[in-house]
Amino acid sequence: MQPSEIMGVKRVVQEKLLKGVNENRLTLTGFLFLHALFIEKGRLETTWTVLRKFGYNNDIRLNDDKLLPPIKTTPDQSLELTSEAMEFLKGVFSLFDSDGDGDLNAPELEDHFSTAPEAERNALGGLSLDGFLSKLNLVIFI
Repeated sequence: MQPSEIMGVKRVVQEKLLKGVNENRLTLTGFLFLHALFIEKGRLETTWTVLRKFGYNNDIRLNDDKLLPPIKTTPDQSLELTSEAMEFLKGVFSLFDSDGDGDLNAPELEDHFSTAPEAERNALGGLSLDGFLSKLNLVIFI
């Protein structure tokens, strides 16, 4: 798109949705609104093009190469998350812990991992913060 076209898109989003543009950038809400407009106007190919650009397949699931990027290590090496990454993941956990009980119950897990490979669950079908972080560490380690 040309810069003038991009500005036009932002203007349309901002006129229809005040929180759709922030600091001259589309917000997540604005991005979703824009694609809802594309779909309503029958421009499905635009939304599919964007989804594919971000690694989604026809089932709207991330492709395996986006989920597990190749990381080369020698047999005596391992990987671990930085403290900043752990804090980010704790924030993600809190975001999906809608009832604030410190565990992700089955619906919260389904919501969080809806685009990811199946996650291990405890006997009650939930996942604690430690389990959540351990699972992500395991995926990264593998």
